[in-house]
Amino acid sequence: MIRVLDLFPFGPEERARLDAGSPRLAIEHRDANTQEHVDSLSDRDIEVILAGHAPSDPDRLPGLRWIGSVTAGVEEILAHHPERRGIVVTNGSGLHAVAMGEYALAAMLQISQRIPSRLDAQRSRYWAAWRSADWLSAAGTRLRGKTLAIVGYGSVGREVARLASALGMRVLAVKARPGELADPGYREEGTGDPEGRIPERVVGFDRIGDVIADADLVVISVPLTDGTRDLVNAAFLRSMRPSAWLLNLGRGGHVDEPALLSALREGRIAGAVLDVFKDEPLPAGSPFWDLDNAIITPHLAGVAGPDAFWPSAARLMAENLRRYAVGEPLLNVVDPAKGY
Repeated sequence: MIRVLDLFPFGPEERARLDAGSPRLAIEHRDANTQEHVDSLSDRDIEVILAGHAPSDPDRLPGLRWIGSVTAGVEEILAHHPERRGIVVTNGSGLHAVAMGEYALAAMLQISQRIPSRLDAQRSRYWAAWRSADWLSAAGTRLRGKTLAIVGYGSVGREVARLASALGMRVLAVKARPGELADPGYREEGTGDPEGRIPERVVGFDRIGDVIADADLVVISVPLTDGTRDLVNAAFLRSMRPSAWLLNLGRGGHVDEPALLSALREGRIAGAVLDVFKDEPLPAGSPFWDLDNAIITPHLAGVAGPDAFWPSAARLMAENLRRYAVGEPLLNVVDPAKGY
């Protein structure tokens, strides 16, 4: 039997789905997905843990061969270098794509339809006179025909592209290996861009400046690695149009925050939608709170509610457990050298 320890807060139906993966699996379920609990484990027979953490002392779990996470970013797991012990890590790429795609779409509509100013007027009980300056400033602009640059064309970027394309937007993409267009990872049926056919142009990071210079909106959805840390720096921001907006759906570490703050204050870009920051929670004294051209949310772009997320996560985990039990390649295997 293959001993599996599941530490995620799956409900009864999700746990039953995992249990049905293979008669070779002996799964113990606990709602205890913490670093402290993983570090407290000491069992030579556990072969798989479904958790968002790696043991700090792998000698306590000498039989461990696979860690299955439900998050797309697994920096904390990789920091323990599980690959040195022959431990495979899989991530939750694809699980957050729908929520993050809809977040990006909502943000783009919020910008184009000037929703904040309309809500301010409503709260003030103010009806702008027809064709007055205030009326014109509250009128929306079309997303159709606008150019969207997606930096990082993985599961999230592909779902953003699908939704934007449906609105008639022109999509450009930047990815680490622009010649590999197909998406090998997990995705919900009917979502994303599995063959990579939506973008008008796909380029590597060596040509990122050309792409963002053409864009009205720039979405950051790339994994955080040494190569993408502070990707949005002064040079990146200088390449953007003064009328363009930045949307960061990745990690706070992708942004050189002083450079972005200066660009926003000086109007060198139109604005930014920021769901993540290097220091979270964003301190109350942060100057980002005071910007009229920044839309800030508390790291929630990937959240779609437990009723949607955990059933989807269980489907991915159940499929990977089935594959593991019969020796088939797992979905969403992380390459430690790349960091994703």
